[in-house]
Amino acid sequence: MGNNFQNYEKFRKQTNHKFCQNARKIWTWSIRKWTDLDRHSLYLK
Repeated sequence: MGNNFQNYEKFRKQTNHKFCQNARKIWTWSIRKWTDLDRHSLYLK
């Protein structure tokens, strides 16, 4: 029982880490996209 719980915790932490990495990637990508859009709108003015 205890071993299963440890394995589950390890698995949960790994997936959490992966999820955080993906979220950060999407977040930075969207920020980059928005800053690019801002730059383009500045060029258009």
